[in-house]
Amino acid sequence: MASRGKNNPRRTTKRDDPAPEKTTTAPAGGVVANRGTVLRFGGVFVVLMAGFYILSATGWWNGVLYVYLKANAYLAHGLLNLAGQAATVDELVIRSSGYAIAVKRGCDAVEPAWLFCASVIAYPVAWRKKWLGLFTGAAIILAFNLVRIVSLYFLGRYSPSLFETAHLEIWPAAFILLAVALFSVWLRSTKRDATV
Repeated sequence: MASRGKNNPRRTTKRDDPAPEKTTTAPAGGVVANRGTVLRFGGVFVVLMAGFYILSATGWWNGVLYVYLKANAYLAHGLLNLAGQAATVDELVIRSSGYAIAVKRGCDAVEPAWLFCASVIAYPVAWRKKWLGLFTGAAIILAFNLVRIVSLYFLGRYSPSLFETAHLEIWPAAFILLAVALFSVWLRSTKRDATV
């Protein structure tokens, strides 16, 4: 029988070794699937945006847009009258005593509305989850455009030095941020529905 003295250190066995730490790695298929999902989303989004820009260069689109701009002018005119401006409208021009503003292409919010819609359409979830988001988000963006027209009227009439900055910088950025925020809210709602 062997003794365990200082000269005979205890041998460690595999049972005595600490258990190796377990590491987990994502399966290669999961990474590829995620990359494929992102590429599919990006591809569909780019195709939808390109289709919008191609369509917006046609004469047919110009006719549809004119009707839409005219409706915006009439609705904004009504809001201005509610605010006591005694405004009149002629086609795309809103007039009051000493001031007039024209509702032209670019003052329509159609592009940010389509940016939102293209994002929702491209996102890989069932269509039943997309419909409500599409209609609600687009309606909010297009209604917000009336706020823009009314605010630009007031700025042009009462603070003309701020008009160009608001028209060319603040409002375009606000619409892009609104589209992104609405998409984010819709995205969270679809994920919340999936966990319920």
